[in-house]
Parts: sequence; structure tokens; C-alpha cells
Amino acid sequence: MANRFILNETSYHGAGAINEIATEIKAHGFKKAFVASDPDLVKFGVTGKVTDILDKENIPWELYSNIKPNPTIENVQTGVAAFKASGADGHCNHRGPGKCGLCDGQLFCNSGTPGYV
Repeated sequence: MANRFILNETSYHGAGAINEIATEIKAHGFKKAFVASDPDLVKFGVTGKVTDILDKENIPWELYSNIKPNPTIENVQTGVAAFKASGADGHCNHRGPGKCGLCDGQLFCNSGTPGYV
């Protein structure tokens, strides 16, 4: 049996990729970003690089950092609930290696929400 795996519409990788966040959010017409990030990336100021760009571009955002490695179904459901409660219409996935941000993003994308960046 074949398995089909679909990723988000647009991904940026490499030097300068972070600078495309606001461009993509605006291109998709999103009004508020839900920033999902690892707690350590928040602690060490890495996530701030994303939120600083959103602030500079006057894009409202909400942070969710309760992302855990090897998440349980409950962890992911909590993230989905936080996204829905935030009123955001776009999802910025910012995570470190081995974190569950992609799992959250795929669930957000497949749960009837408009999309994520």
C-alpha cells in the first residue's frame, strides 16, 4: 500500500528564510499569526526573532510554546485547542530538531483552519 505525505504549501530553508515570514503571511491574507515554538527556543531568544518581524510588520500574533518532544495525542490536541482559541487564521511553525511543531501544523492544516506558514 502506498502512503501519501503532503507538506505545507510553502517552506523556506537557509540563510534569510526568516525574513520571508511576513511576506508569506500577507500574501495569504492572514490577519493573525499563531506562533508555535519550542520552550527552549523562546527561552534563548530565538523565537523572538520571528515575533520581532511580526511586530515590525504590524502583524498580530499569539505564542504557543507548550510543545514537547515525542508528543502524546493529548499534547497535540492541547495545541490544536490553543490555536482555535487564539483567533489566529495562520500558523507559524518555529521549532527545533525533533520537536512536534510539524505534527501540530499538520493537524491544524487538516482540522479545517485556513492554513499555516
